[in-house]
Order: sequence, then structure tokens, then C-alpha cells
Amino acid sequence: PSDGKVTFMGDDTTGAVAEVMCRKGLSRTFQIPLPFPRLTALENVMVGARFGANHASKKPARQRAQEALDFVQFPLDTATPAEQLNAVQLKRLDLARALASQPKVLLLDELASGLTERELEPLMKIIAKIRDQGITILMVEHIMDVIMGLCERLAVINFGNKIAEGPTKEVSQDPKVIEAYLGVEDED
Repeated sequence: PSDGKVTFMGDDTTGAVAEVMCRKGLSRTFQIPLPFPRLTALENVMVGARFGANHASKKPARQRAQEALDFVQFPLDTATPAEQLNAVQLKRLDLARALASQPKVLLLDELASGLTERELEPLMKIIAKIRDQGITILMVEHIMDVIMGLCERLAVINFGNKIAEGPTKEVSQDPKVIEAYLGVEDED
């Protein structure tokens, strides 16, 4: 950073590398999933289980990885190489890998991007289950059904500037948000 500092769970983490942040309990998914293509689905998720916040867990990484894949309802044999997965399968794999690290805070970067309406509902149920387990979720998302269905609070950014923040329903009705994301009708 060029200014200020970043703290996480009371610790100064300014400039900390991803591995350190993961061990502290911060995990994330990517807008475009980045698996290890030649590893199997299970092996990909084992990476998260091995390097996450609870790397000293009594449960083996393989068991925690399998539990994470089961939790996200991964639809294929876990021995399937990641390079053979389609978009929705990759999103679930990425989410399982993030969860296997046992995060306190989970960053979701447009997890719903590119999914069909039919694929969104089951994914939203999984995200709600994560939230209900007490994991804090910070989500970047553009699909309004996902935002309105899952988020308790919103911060809306337009061209790098925060234009609104607060409870979801209140922010969704803010005139600045409506103008920025829905446009305004001409009076002609």
C-alpha cells in the first residue's frame, strides 16, 4: 500500500503474503477459478486443507478436503482432474478449496458470474449455509438476485468511490445507487 495499514483480527497484516493471511483465517475464491489443472478435485481441495488456518487439525487434510467437497455438493468423482471441469464445477471446487482452509472470513469474488439461473439457486443455498455457520462473507457480486437473497449489508462502489453503505434493502433503494446501476429515464 502507498498509505495506511491493513489489520486482520487485531493484527497488522500490511503487506502480508497470501499464505500468512490464509493461516490467519482469510480465504477467497476467484472470479475465474484458478485450479491446479493436473491435480484431481480432491488434491486441489487438499491444498486448502493443508495450508489453511487450522493446518494443525487432528483431521487429515484428505478428510477435511472430502468434507468440503461434500459440503459444496461437488457433482463428480473427486478423482476427476481439474482440467476436465466445466464452469459450475470449477466454481464449486474453488469454494470447497477455500472452505477446506477453515476460514474465519471468506472473500467471494463474483462466485455467481457466468452461471445460469438454474445453477444460482443451489449455490446461494450453499453460501447461506456457510454464513449460517458463522463464517463472515465479504462478497463482490453484480447479480442482484444473489445480492438481495444473501447480503445483510451492502457497500456500493461506483468508479472507485463508495456511494452507499448500509442494510441491503435501504441501499438498494438509494437514488445514487439506482442512478449508477440502473440509469435514470429521460423526462422527455
